[in-house]
Amino acid sequence: MRQLFLILMILLLTSVIYMSCSANQKPGNITGSTSKSAETFSPFVSPPPMTSENVTVEQAKALITKNKDNPNFVILDVRTPDEFKSGHLADAINIDFYGADFKTYLDQLDKNKTYLVYCRTGVRSTNSVNIMLSMKFTRLYNMTGGITAWTGAKLPVVN
Repeated sequence: MRQLFLILMILLLTSVIYMSCSANQKPGNITGSTSKSAETFSPFVSPPPMTSENVTVEQAKALITKNKDNPNFVILDVRTPDEFKSGHLADAINIDFYGADFKTYLDQLDKNKTYLVYCRTGVRSTNSVNIMLSMKFTRLYNMTGGITAWTGAKLPVVN
């Protein structure tokens, strides 16, 4: 009986200490903070938010223009190599959605960069964006309608 009482007291004391520490902890934002006081410093850094957005070809073109010299902006074509050779967006890299090593190649990419993803009509790019979100990529744009909509809007491709 005495052992049971002692165990319950230890559990109660541990709970009180834990709740006391949690109640006194105030969230802080390390980024841009110059103060190291206990009130503003947090040892936990939140990961960047993961976002994805469907964009039209016109919006995609504006993104490409805006990020022309941005090394953190990547245009990702997820069609087959033969489709890619037949015409693709300038500066795009090709990773075949149907390739056995698709996820392996994705995993080698920098997850903190911004990616504009497209395919032929938008199905593979939508699936690719969902896979990339599950792999913790942070900023993704899916070009709806794919290269078919792009060329239908008379926008340029390269071979």
